[in-house]
Amino acid sequence: MIYVKTKVKKSDINKKGLFAGEFIPKGTIVANMAIDAEFISEKKYQEEQKKGNKLISFTGVRWIEKTFLYGTEIEKEDFINHSFTPCLIYQLGICFAKKDILKGKEITLDYRFWLAEKDFNSFKDKKTGKKVDGISPQKCLTESAKELLKIFKTK
Repeated sequence: MIYVKTKVKKSDINKKGLFAGEFIPKGTIVANMAIDAEFISEKKYQEEQKKGNKLISFTGVRWIEKTFLYGTEIEKEDFINHSFTPCLIYQLGICFAKKDILKGKEITLDYRFWLAEKDFNSFKDKKTGKKVDGISPQKCLTESAKELLKIFKTK
């Protein structure tokens, strides 16, 4: 569920992307991926990707440890594209604004926090050419916590 005004439109990153429809201040909760989501184990998530399950591939994200969330339909938040220099931080299903996001800017997130380790749908970043694959659940939690602390210490 998205909590701010956004628009899905053409993106230079990957066909379509999510763009800010208003100014979004640093620290704002932008989206909650767990609202109306289904839960699935990491193993089942990977199996469904291999089978070509487009819904799980398009909407699936890490939640806690080896549990993933996926949507029952494609929503606006599913158009958030990857960036190694994102404007969002992801932790435990919640997307926070890492910095002020100006109206009209594309909303991005580091997909390494969303994907499984050795994810079936890993890919090469269009801008850098670096492989984008999931990080360990422990690293996901600790790194996102560090980023959140930086945000809220400076607010």
